[in-house]
Amino acid sequence: MNLLSAHWSYDPFLLVTVGLALWHERGVRHLAARSSSVKGSAKGSARRRQSLLFYAGLAVLDLTVMSPIDYYSDLYYWVHMIGHLLLMFAVPVLIVAGAPW
Repeated sequence: MNLLSAHWSYDPFLLVTVGLALWHERGVRHLAARSSSVKGSAKGSARRRQSLLFYAGLAVLDLTVMSPIDYYSDLYYWVHMIGHLLLMFAVPVLIVAGAPW
């Protein structure tokens, strides 16, 4: 268990991603409050699904950069490659699937 709980880094980048997620959530809630039609509920659930995908992408990005994956990537090549796979495939797919823009 010590392998998972040790070697976490608390980067100021976490504040940027949390701030971005809060700003995005504020916009999603504002859009949900403005749409009051029956179609709005379908659009609202689609927006909620997209926002959860976007937040998942930010969470994977934060976990990859600040978790022990980053620490052990200096010691083990295979952990370094797992970090690359997460950063190059998982994070962009989740963020683009969320498509906040």
